[in-house]
Amino acid sequence: MSENATELELNMTECPRDQGVETNLRCGQCGDPICPRCMVYAPVGSKCPDCASIGGPVMFKVTQNDLIRIGIVAGLASLGIGIASAVTLVALWSLDILAGVNSSIWLIVVGVAEFLGVMGVTYAMQLVAGTKYSTSLRIMAAGLALLFYLTQVMAIEIMAGMFTELLIGPGIVVHLPGLIGFGFGTYYAMQRFKP
Repeated sequence: MSENATELELNMTECPRDQGVETNLRCGQCGDPICPRCMVYAPVGSKCPDCASIGGPVMFKVTQNDLIRIGIVAGLASLGIGIASAVTLVALWSLDILAGVNSSIWLIVVGVAEFLGVMGVTYAMQLVAGTKYSTSLRIMAAGLALLFYLTQVMAIEIMAGMFTELLIGPGIVVHLPGLIGFGFGTYYAMQRFKP
């Protein structure tokens, strides 16, 4: 036991970043001495601040061209999914098989529809983004989820004006279960692009 302790004491060196702090820790990438104050935790071990700032491989980084491409494709998908979801919900509403806007079955259907709509938008983003993850993609996922929801509400409003005999309005989706489904979907979408 004392032999191991002596061996550890012999390997102690001064941290080049924090003068006067002795350490026997080493950077997992370059092997330089690091102390607990300056080391950066990485998925593959501890690194010195210099190695940690280098970043990951280029194939995982998001460029401005990537953001534009992802935004256009996923934005169009968001509009399309919002309109399709609105048409589906209005068709279910007009068939009167779910017993009105306050029925528990309708509330569940709308909550699930909102969640699945946001997931469809997220899937479109992932198809274009591939293995790229970043904070900007998380923000874009939330924005495109909101675009889906607003498109859906506006499409229902337009259909309500066209088919006045249906007595529909945005109220068929703008209620607590719908907002909960939208909120869970948006949270999940943002987690899919967490760096």
